[in-house]
Amino acid sequence: MIKKFREYLNESEGTLTQEQKNWLNINTDGTWRVNTSTGLVDVDGHFYCSRSGLKNLMGVRFGRVSGKFFCDGNQLTSLEGAPQKVEGSFSCSNNQLTSLKGAPQEVEGIFFCSSNQLTSLKGIPFVNGDIYLDPNPIWKLISPCWKQIESMDTRSRNLVMQMISQLETPKKEDIARIVRSVERMDMI
Repeated sequence: MIKKFREYLNESEGTLTQEQKNWLNINTDGTWRVNTSTGLVDVDGHFYCSRSGLKNLMGVRFGRVSGKFFCDGNQLTSLEGAPQKVEGSFSCSNNQLTSLKGAPQEVEGIFFCSSNQLTSLKGIPFVNGDIYLDPNPIWKLISPCWKQIESMDTRSRNLVMQMISQLETPKKEDIARIVRSVERMDMI
């Protein structure tokens, strides 16, 4: 017998609480569903939970978001549960993040992470658009080289950011050395 569409949806949402489902419904501009092969919530459209007083992402674990994902202006101390891939822009600015652990693996649009407490770039995603990190403690170390980093092609810029993210205790001179080495690689 063919199941009714709504019954199928209810079964696929079985791992979420009613509070989580309500939160997803309120903040999704489009549709969402639990991906049965990953167990993660995929959003077709945009997800906006900005300025909601959140301390976490309600225990929801996101997979793919086809549009924007904005969780800025909250009290997040972790990006645990953030989407793995965002096909639009991602904003986690104006929170209380000290690291990017749990950040998306890939952001197709702009990555906004200003006004946090970042001391490293561990966990920074591959970003196809612009990156905004100012102001953050890590920004003081990156800013002297930012014009050079910003002028690089996407591949080189992401390579620099990934190399910086591997530094245990980033220092200005280490960041400048990384930038110079990637610039030399680009000349080859």
